Amino acid sequence: MRFRGFTLIEVVIAMFIAAIMFAIGYGAINQALRDRESLNVSQARVTEIQRGMRVVAQDFAQMSDRPSRDITGTGQLMPAVSGDGRNDTLVIFSRNGWSNPAGIQRPAEQRVRYRFVDGSLVREHWLSVDPALNASAQSSALAGFTQAVTHTVSVWHMDETAGTVAHDAAGANNGTLQAVNVNQPGDPSLPPGRSYQFTGSTNKSAMTVPDAPSLNPGTANITVSIHVQFTQLPTPGSGDYDILRKGAATINGQRGTEYKLELLPTGQAYCELRGTIGTVKLTGANNLADGAWHTIICSRTGIGSMSLTVDGATLTANASTSIGSIASSLPFFVGGSLSPVVQDFYRGQIDEVSYASG
Repeated sequence: MRFRGFTLIEVVIAMFIAAIMFAIGYGAINQALRDRESLNVSQARVTEIQRGMRVVAQDFAQMSDRPSRDITGTGQLMPAVSGDGRNDTLVIFSRNGWSNPAGIQRPAEQRVRYRFVDGSLVREHWLSVDPALNASAQSSALAGFTQAVTHTVSVWHMDETAGTVAHDAAGANNGTLQAVNVNQPGDPSLPPGRSYQFTGSTNKSAMTVPDAPSLNPGTANITVSIHVQFTQLPTPGSGDYDILRKGAATINGQRGTEYKLELLPTGQAYCELRGTIGTVKLTGANNLADGAWHTIICSRTGIGSMSLTVDGATLTANASTSIGSIASSLPFFVGGSLSPVVQDFYRGQIDEVSYASG
């Protein structure tokens, strides 16, 4: 009796079908992991907001009409409730019902102040309604009530008159110039200074700033700005101009992350924020290749939202979920990309590039 095995063709077909099934399964698992990361970010945010709301609600529910002594020693009585729009104090008031589960000898009344400091809602309280002279308040930030506030990390004024170093006026992220002409006329809308002229793909003209933790925002908000002047559009079929870039869409065959500003073959500004989970992008309305100076600002304004401002006109976009974290070991490029792919070199002038995060 002869037993017939599988032919080579049958084995190849079976392996092909199995590979397709594995590919489909991998895609489903990968999407599930991304959805879980997005859900975890959203849940953490909701938990922070609920915790903050509970604290605020308890304070205002226990508000009392008890005046307070002025802690500066003037002897005056302060109103039970007051606010002052001239400073960062939103409201200050007295409240009852201060929980005391440990049975410590102290009053059940408390003096509470809410302030808005550096983009965060801060709750402060004193240990009594009538605190001692110049007594300090105990404070805590309500994490769920934080406004998007960025802080300048790096600014390149591009005012050098010689050399190949682009000095960072706000930090330590100096850049190196390659085939860039310095000491060119600057944007007249800025303080008197100079600019750089980028000479395009023939010389691979670019400014390279080494990778640094301060240039990788992670999940924080960012704002990048740049001033450009050009007349020559990218050559048809050659791509676009990478006027500012940190990261890449794909690195070693795997999904990468990046933030970038480009000038399209149509002359329009384009900004893309690509995180570990998703991507959000915007395209400006007008052709900027008119020989005038233009200001382009791109910002990440939330976990899945962004804005693009061109000469004062702002567009916004919102992803349905978080785009995740943005971080890359690649350098920060201006004027063209030298890694991982050498491409998209700009021809024109650039002035005053800045990067902020927070």
